[in-house]
Amino acid sequence: MVDIDPSKEDQFPGISAMKEELQEWKWIYGKTPRFSVTFSTTLSSKHISVEVTSFHGLVENIDIQSEDKEMYSLLTHLVDGLKGVKFDAGDIKTALTACVNSASLTALDRQLCDQFIQWFGSVI
Repeated sequence: MVDIDPSKEDQFPGISAMKEELQEWKWIYGKTPRFSVTFSTTLSSKHISVEVTSFHGLVENIDIQSEDKEMYSLLTHLVDGLKGVKFDAGDIKTALTACVNSASLTALDRQLCDQFIQWFGSVI
């Protein structure tokens, strides 16, 4: 009787490299099909809806819906920088925060953007 251990590189050459590849982001998320997901909330007493389309683990498009034209404009500008970002809460929050920090915003707009970032990061 021969003991076979599939984790032994000498018995299965290349097994370690295969295991490593299958644990990488590129394999786990980078091969996902296109999908869309919609999230809704209320910010500053105004309802908003956000539809995110992702393909191969990256944000492909974000569509903001709001009856408030100023909020729509502000948030649409904010999320424009997310195209191509990994569909990952941490990466999305980082990109949104960088956008807010580089923008010239009123204190009220900055507060609204911060609320949006906290909420959006929690639902992704």
